Amino acid sequence: MVVPNPIHSDFQSHPLRPAQKAALLGARAAIGALGAVTRPLRRFRSARIEVNAHRYGHLPQETLEVLEPNPDAPPRAPVVYVHGGGWIMCDKGLYTPELAFLIDHGHRVYNLDYPLAPEHPFPLPLRSLTQALQWVVRREGAETPVHLIGDSAGGNLVMMLALLGSSPSHFEAVDPALCQTQRPPMASVTSLYGVLDRISWVTNGFPMARLMLHCYGGPGATAEEVGPELSLTPCDLPPVLKVPCLLATGTADPLAESSQIARDHLTQNGAAIEYIEYPGEQHGFFNRPKRPASQQLRDDIIRFLDQA
Repeated sequence: MVVPNPIHSDFQSHPLRPAQKAALLGARAAIGALGAVTRPLRRFRSARIEVNAHRYGHLPQETLEVLEPNPDAPPRAPVVYVHGGGWIMCDKGLYTPELAFLIDHGHRVYNLDYPLAPEHPFPLPLRSLTQALQWVVRREGAETPVHLIGDSAGGNLVMMLALLGSSPSHFEAVDPALCQTQRPPMASVTSLYGVLDRISWVTNGFPMARLMLHCYGGPGATAEEVGPELSLTPCDLPPVLKVPCLLATGTADPLAESSQIARDHLTQNGAAIEYIEYPGEQHGFFNRPKRPASQQLRDDIIRFLDQA
C-alpha cells in the first residue's frame, strides 16, 4: 500500500562548499562503515523480532518497517519511531534492535526512514513523514491514537509533527502541503535529546551542527531570527502543544540545553511536559543498551507511555 508522495521538486538542495561536501561525505561514510561493522550484531539482536518491510511513498527512502508486538503482552497503542542523524545520515536499520523493549510491552512499532538533506531539504522530510503517518492511518484506522518517539534530529521531527497535529494553522506559512494529509490522533510525543532550537547546539559545540543546519535549512538557518520558511524547530513556532510530551537528555550532551529551552518555550501555554536529565550521559546513549542510563531511559519511556 503506497501513498503518492508529495511534490519534492519545488525545493532545491542548498549548495555546499567543497569542504562542506567533503565533511558530509566523510560523515556518511563513517556511519556506513559503523553500520556494516555492527550489522551482524544487530541481526542477532533482532532475530526474535517479527519485522515486515513496506513502502509508504515512491522515493527510495520513503520506507518503513513494522515491528509486531509480543503476542503475550497486552495490546497497546502503536508507536511511530523516527531516527536521528542530523537530517543528513543514518537509517532505521540502526534502531531495529533498540526498539524491542516497546514490542515486548505490547506496542506495534512503525520504524520510519525518510529522505535526507541536503538532497531533500526542509520541509521535505516532514512532508514525507506526514505521508508515512497517512500510511499508518490506513493500516490502524483513523481513530487509533499513536505515540511519536524520535532521537536527535528524529526528536526534532516528531516534535514538529506533534505541533502540526496540535495546531495545523501555524504551519500554513511554513509549508501548506504539510496540512493537507490525514494524520492519526496523537497519544504522546517523546524527544530523546532532540534538536529543538536552532542556536544552542551550535554555540555549545555539537559536532557538525552548522553543516547539518546548512544542509537542512540553508545558509540562513543559523540566524538569530528567521521567517516562517525557516521554522525548522519547535522553538521557532508558537508554543501550542496539545499532547503529553517527554523530553529526555543527558547532561553531558551539547544538545541538553536545547531540551531545556524547548521545555521553557512550550510550557508557556501550559503544555504537559515531563523533563528528565540523565547525569553524565552523552549524545546517543539510547543506542548503548548496556549502559544503566540507557536501561533507565527505556523504563522511563514505558512508564510515560502507560500514563499518557
